[in-house]
Amino acid sequence: MSFAISTDSGSNMPIDLIRENSLIVIPLTYRYDDEDHSTIDLSEFDGESYYEMIKNKEVTTSTVNIQQFIDAWEPYLKEGKDILHISMSSGISSTYQTSRMASEIASHILSGCPSVTDSEVNSLFSMSSPLLEFYFLYVIKLKQIL
Repeated sequence: MSFAISTDSGSNMPIDLIRENSLIVIPLTYRYDDEDHSTIDLSEFDGESYYEMIKNKEVTTSTVNIQQFIDAWEPYLKEGKDILHISMSSGISSTYQTSRMASEIASHILSGCPSVTDSEVNSLFSMSSPLLEFYFLYVIKLKQIL
């Protein structure tokens, strides 16, 4: 059984973990000063400034579009791999719903259907979700074994 693990950049996954495990990370985007910004490498993201800008309503966010998911997943599905996508909480983002729609579309136009899971937390790698972080690391280890 060969599968790929997918998430969005809201997971706050350490870049080394992403690279070492060939994880698929869909970048989330925010708009500031009429310019779109996104990042996967957390060392390039200033969270404190970002949340301050949100408080002052200087930032807008938008969901990942369906095609971004399909484009990211397509090479893996064409290789015959299954995909497990763990999304940011549906309670704070529409990314989960969009990933579900993308999975449905992918099942019709590509061979394979990504499994989509709602993490129900705002960040997989944070002090507020150590159990989920453990789960994610467990899934990565399982992927290596299989």
